[in-house]
Amino acid sequence: MRIRVLDMRKVLAFVIVVLVFSALPQGQAAPLPLAAIKAQIKTAMTPPASPSEQLPAQLMTPRSRSFGVPGAGVNRQVSKNQTPADSLRTGASETTIAGTVSGIRLIAGWNDGEGFGFKPFQPVDPPLGLSGYGVSFDGGRTWSDEGAPPMGSLIAFGPGPMGRSATGRYITRGDPWLDTAGPGRSLVYYANLAIWEDDPVLPPAGVSVHFGRFLDQRFMWTGAELIQSPNYPDDFVDKEAMVVTNQAIYVTLTNFIEVCNIPFFGFGQIELYRRTAAGWARRIIQPDESFITDPANPDCGLDGIIDQGSAPAVGPRGELYVVWERGWFAPLAGGAVLPRATIAFRRSTDGGDTWGPRVQVASICSGALTPPAAYNRTSNNDFPRIAVAHEGQFRGRVYVVYQDCSAASGAAPFGTDVDVYLKYSDDGGMTWSAPMALHPTADGKQQFWPVVSVEATGAVNVAYYEMRDVNLTPDPSDIECSVRIGGPLDNPVLRQSTRTTFSDVFHVRSTNGGMTWSVPARVTEHTTNWCMATPLNSIIPNFGDYIDMRSYGRRSHPVWADGRNANFLDLIPTVWYAFVR
Repeated sequence: MRIRVLDMRKVLAFVIVVLVFSALPQGQAAPLPLAAIKAQIKTAMTPPASPSEQLPAQLMTPRSRSFGVPGAGVNRQVSKNQTPADSLRTGASETTIAGTVSGIRLIAGWNDGEGFGFKPFQPVDPPLGLSGYGVSFDGGRTWSDEGAPPMGSLIAFGPGPMGRSATGRYITRGDPWLDTAGPGRSLVYYANLAIWEDDPVLPPAGVSVHFGRFLDQRFMWTGAELIQSPNYPDDFVDKEAMVVTNQAIYVTLTNFIEVCNIPFFGFGQIELYRRTAAGWARRIIQPDESFITDPANPDCGLDGIIDQGSAPAVGPRGELYVVWERGWFAPLAGGAVLPRATIAFRRSTDGGDTWGPRVQVASICSGALTPPAAYNRTSNNDFPRIAVAHEGQFRGRVYVVYQDCSAASGAAPFGTDVDVYLKYSDDGGMTWSAPMALHPTADGKQQFWPVVSVEATGAVNVAYYEMRDVNLTPDPSDIECSVRIGGPLDNPVLRQSTRTTFSDVFHVRSTNGGMTWSVPARVTEHTTNWCMATPLNSIIPNFGDYIDMRSYGRRSHPVWADGRNANFLDLIPTVWYAFVR
C-alpha cells in the first residue's frame, strides 16, 4: 500500500479515536472527528480471531441443538442453532431471500459466524465462508440449513489476486443478496463480498456471484464468478446489492476508492457491474465526493459526502433504477455542502450505460450515531430499498422506503425516534409523492431497515424492524446492556447502555398503490431481548445491517435475525422466516 508517513500517522490516529469512542457508555456523547468516521465506515465485520484465542469458560456451556421442527404459528426457523463453542464467532443475521414465482421453493441467505471456526480462520477443510444459506421446498414451512456456498476460482472481471492469494480461490465474506430468474425463476443468483481462501484480511477480494438452480426437490450450485474493482487491492468494495433479469445481472456496490495516494480512502463511490452475454462491464453511477483530492494538501481526503447503501430495481420496460443514501453521517461528514442526509435516485434506460440526473427522493436526518442500545456496532445504517410494480393498475410505479427522524426530532441532525416512510413515483423517478408514514410516528421507538416488495397483483408490502430501548431496572443510571464491539474476547471493547433493547418485525400492506396502508401487524411471535441474545463472541453486527422480504403470488416472505432458537432463548442470533398474506 502506498501510504506516506504523514498519512500513516493519520490512519493510526483514526483507529485510536474509534476505539476510545467505542468504549464510551451510551449517553456519553463525544464528537467524532471526520477521520474517525471514515475509519468506522470501512469496518464491515469483526476481524477474524487469532487461532490462539480461547473462549471464556462461561461461554462453553452446552446448548440444545434441536432444529427442523416448525414452531407454533407462522414463524419458522431457517438457520440452525449454534452455541458459543461452535466457532470463534457465532450467530446468523443480515438476511436475504428469493424464490420461484409460486413461492413454493425458497432460498434464504445470511451472514454466518460459523465460518469463523474453519479455514481460512482455522486450518480445517473444507473451507467455509461467512455467508450461509438454507432452502425450503414447501413454501417456507420447513427449512434446511445447507452451510455456505462453495468456493470459487473464476475471476471474471478485475486484476486477480495481485499477490494476495497463492491459489486464487475465494469464499464468501457476508453482505449476502439473492435473486432469481429464468423459467419460473428456477435460476438462483447469490452475491456476497468475497475473500481469498488463504488471505482473510482486508480488503475483500471483490464480490462473488454464485449460480445455482432449483431442480424439483433439490437445489444445486453450478458455478461462481468474482468481480473486482480494476484498482484492486487499493480500492475497497462494500455493500453490494443485486437484481437479475432474463437478460442481465446488475450488481451495485459502494467502492471506497484510492484517494490522496491512500488505499480505500474515498468517501464511497456507487458503481454498477453488469453481466450480459458479452461478459461483465463496469459503470459509475455516483462518483466519489471527496472534497480535496490533491495529495499535496494536508487536508486531502479528510472531508466529503458519504455515498453508501445502494439498492437496484428493474422496471417493466427494462428501466434500471438505483437508490442509495447520499450524506450518511451528515452533518459530521460533508456538512458544509450537504447538512442533512438524503435518499438519492438515478435511472438508466440503456441497461446502465448512461444515467439520468441524480434526483433527491427525500431529505432525512441520519441516524448513523444513534443505533439501538444493544447493537454491537457504534454506527447504524439509514439505507433505502426500492421495488417496482410490474403488473396491475399501477404498473411501472416505483416505490422507495426509508427511515427518518420523527417530526418531533426531525429538526435536529440526529434523533432517537426513527420512523419508516414510503414515497412513490409514476414518471420514472423524476418526481415523487409526499412521504407516507407506515405506522404511528413520534412513539419513542426506532422503526428502521424497511424493505418493500410488490405482488403480481400490484399490492405493495413493507416489512421493518421495530426496536424499543427501555429501562428495566429501578435505577435509571445502572448498566443494563453490555455488548462487545471489538477487541479480543479476554479484553473486549464494550458498548454499554443504561437501557435494554427489544425488537420485533412488523408488516404493512397496501392494495391501492401505496396511498393507504393496513394497520401494522406484528410478524414475530416472540420478542427478542438483544442484550441477552449477544454473547461476547457474536458476529458483528449482531442483528445485521438489513433484513429482506419478497412477494410471490399473494404472499410476502420476510426473513430477519432473531434472538431465540426453537422458541427458547439461546443467546445466539438466528435467522427466522414467516409468510404473510
